[in-house]
Amino acid sequence: MDGDWIQGDTAEYSFNLKPLSEQMGRHPYEIQLEEGKDRVRLKEKLFRLFGYNALEELEGGIGSKYGIFVGYDNGKKAYCGSSELRAKVLEGASKIEWIEIVSIEDEKGLPHLLHEIIEAGPKDSSVRIGEVGERVVILGEMKGVNYQRDILIALSEKAGIPLNVLEDKVEFRHYGGSGEVDGEIIAVKDINVNDKAVFKKGDVIAIVEMESTISGEELEKLCKGACKDLKNHIKLDYHKTVKYGIAIGFSYDPADILAGEPGEILVKVYLRSELEK
Repeated sequence: MDGDWIQGDTAEYSFNLKPLSEQMGRHPYEIQLEEGKDRVRLKEKLFRLFGYNALEELEGGIGSKYGIFVGYDNGKKAYCGSSELRAKVLEGASKIEWIEIVSIEDEKGLPHLLHEIIEAGPKDSSVRIGEVGERVVILGEMKGVNYQRDILIALSEKAGIPLNVLEDKVEFRHYGGSGEVDGEIIAVKDINVNDKAVFKKGDVIAIVEMESTISGEELEKLCKGACKDLKNHIKLDYHKTVKYGIAIGFSYDPADILAGEPGEILVKVYLRSELEK
C-alpha cells in the first residue's frame, strides 16, 4: 500500500503522498543525534518527512537525479549523494535542524559537476574543480553570488573607468580549453570616459586566468599561478592589443556552492606592461 513502510516488527504509515517534485528544497526538521555516532541514518527520517512515494523516488535517483543536504545546529551541513542514505555527523553537532533535497539531474549542469567532485574527492577531480570555478566566477552561473561584479570593481579601480560604465558595456566570455585563456572581458559598446574614447565595441579589454581549489590552498598562491599563465598568453599575437590581464584565485567547498553559499576569491588586475616584465 502506498504510504505504508514496515521495518522489522515496526510498521509506520505516512499520510504524505505528494511526489518528490513537489517537495524539493529545504524543510525544517529537528532530530536529536545519538552520542558517539559518526554517521546518521536518514531513511526513516526521510520517510517521515516526505512520505513513502517520495522516498521511493529519492532512493531510485540518489546520486544521479538528487542529492541531500542535512543542516546541523552548529551551522554546518553534510551532503549525501549515495544509496546508503547516511550523512556524516559533523563535530560539535547535537541535532539536525533541516533537510534539503537538491536536483543534480542535468549531467552538464553545475550541480551535477559539484556532486561528482564531492563523491570523487580532490585527487580525482582536478579538471572538474577548475571547470566549476570558471563557470561560477567567469560565467556567473551561481545564483545569488555575483563574482563578475567583484572582477569589474577591481578592473574599474585599475583602469580608472567608472564601475557603472563597465557594467553596462561589457560582457564576459569563457573559453578554458587547452592553450586558451580562461576568459575575456569584451566591450559590447563603445566606452568613453570624460568624452574620450577608451575602448571601441568589440575590443578585448582584458584576458582572464584563474586557478581554483577545494583544499584550502592560499589565494595568493593561486593568483601567482594564474599570473604566470597571463604572462604566457599576453605574448601571443592575437592578444597583442589587450591592455589588461586579470588573475583570479578561487577557493571553495563544493558542498557550499551546491547549497548556494559563496567561496573565497582574490582578484588582481595587471597592466600589459606589468605582465611583460
